[in-house]
Amino acid sequence: MSSNIELIRICIYCNNEFLARTTTTRYCSHSCNQRHYKAKVKQNKINTSNKETLKHKGYTGSVEYSEEDNCLYGKVLGMNQHLISYEGTTVEELQNDFTTAIDDYLEDCKEDGNEPKKPYTGVLNIRISPEIHSKIATLSKEKKVSINAYIKETLLLHLNLL
Repeated sequence: MSSNIELIRICIYCNNEFLARTTTTRYCSHSCNQRHYKAKVKQNKINTSNKETLKHKGYTGSVEYSEEDNCLYGKVLGMNQHLISYEGTTVEELQNDFTTAIDDYLEDCKEDGNEPKKPYTGVLNIRISPEIHSKIATLSKEKKVSINAYIKETLLLHLNLL
């Protein structure tokens, strides 16, 4: 049994108006439905990841469990030149040791007159084939932007951050 109704709806993904034939239709197209689903899956992964990490003053730390030592431990992520680690037998102890480790690191840097290292500086060097490099250079020239700006925009689009 088909319905002859037509409702004007707003797509919950792209906010475009469309004609719906049922009262439960929420998307203007299959494509918007898929994109919204992928965005929800991605957000769930981010939320899960955030539950498995610690954050303090711009630093992110891992949370691991050692069955052998029966304790929780971790290290600050993205710190290639410095190892900042912490441990605890409870989640509360782990969090306290993590924040203390970060605070101690920042205080040591201040006392020594050194600039504290940030986990991710925003500089990323990658190795790609000359063919890909050439293709990126051509596409960036067509868009009248630098190669760096083109790659940044492409990554933002791929990560659904733009």
